[in-house]
Amino acid sequence: MITSIKGSKVTAHAQKMYKMRMVGYGDNYGLISEDKLHTITPPIQGEIEYSHDRIIHYLNEDSFTNNH
Repeated sequence: MITSIKGSKVTAHAQKMYKMRMVGYGDNYGLISEDKLHTITPPIQGEIEYSHDRIIHYLNEDSFTNNH
């Protein structure tokens, strides 16, 4: 696992992903992160289900820019 890049700390974050039926697009599905669930207005009952977790890696850019 990478913990730093050129002196910048890399932080891993687990995020839940959900499968959502795209209303008006037949049987097509899209993926949406837990951070965006609140943007679905209103949520359609039974049309959103947990899909998987993903790992996002954040880079502390402050220390990166200070090294140059």
